[in-house]
Amino acid sequence: PVHHNPRGTVMSISRQKALMDLAVKYDFLVISDEPYGLLYYDNPRDNDTGPSSEGIRSLMQVAGEKEEWMRHCVVCGSFSKILAPGLRLGWFHTHPDNIAKIMPSGVLLSGGGPPPVLVEAVTTLMKDGHLREHLDELRRIYASRLGAMVTSLKEEMSDFATFHEPSGGYFLWLKFKKLPAGKDTTQFLEFCRDKGVGFLPGIRTSVDSSSGGDCIRLSFAFYTESEIQSGIRKLAEAWRQFCGA
Repeated sequence: PVHHNPRGTVMSISRQKALMDLAVKYDFLVISDEPYGLLYYDNPRDNDTGPSSEGIRSLMQVAGEKEEWMRHCVVCGSFSKILAPGLRLGWFHTHPDNIAKIMPSGVLLSGGGPPPVLVEAVTTLMKDGHLREHLDELRRIYASRLGAMVTSLKEEMSDFATFHEPSGGYFLWLKFKKLPAGKDTTQFLEFCRDKGVGFLPGIRTSVDSSSGGDCIRLSFAFYTESEIQSGIRKLAEAWRQFCGA
C-alpha cells in the first residue's frame, strides 16, 4: 500500500482501515509487502515510524491503532532496497503473537534463512544510528533524481504523455495519451533497443497482460540527474519516431 510498484501510488488511510475491518470480519491475514516504505521524498515524517501527514504510512501504523487489526496484519520490509541489493535480509512487523508463530518456522530454525554475519552487521548499523543517517542521504539523493525526471518529463513529453508523480520508492508510472494503431509499449521497447533508453512496458506488470499496453515504468533510483535528463530527451525523441511524427 506504500509507494506501489509500479504505479508509485499510496493507499489512502481510509482504504487501509477498511481493509483491516474486512480482515477482522472474515478472519484473514493481510501480508503487506513494503520494501519502499522508508524511501519517502515529501510530506516529511515526524520519525521513521510515522508520517506527519495522512496518505503515506505503513499499513502497520494503521493496523496498530487496534489490537484486532494488528493481529490480522504482517508488514514485510527489506534491507535490499535501502542498504544493498542481494542482501536477502528483511523484517516482519506484526503482533507479538504472530511473531511467536513465525519464529518456529523451519526456514528460521534450520539456519538456512537469515545469514548470521549480515544480521549482526545490520544490527550494529541500526544501533549506532548509521542506518538512519544512510536513509537520510538516500532520500536526499533519490528526491533530487525524481525531481530531475519530473521536470524533464514535463518539458519533453507533456504533449503526448501523462504521469503520476510519486512521493517515494524507485519508480514513476507514465501513460501515453495515444498509441500508434496496432502497437503497444512492448513494441516501443524493442524500437528503443538501439536508442540508448530502456523501461518496463506496462503489460509486464499486468496479471493477465490485459492492461498497461499504453504505459511504461521508469526508474530514477540508479541514474544521476544529468543521465536522467539525457534519457528523457532520448525517450521523447524515440516516441516521436515510433509514432512517425
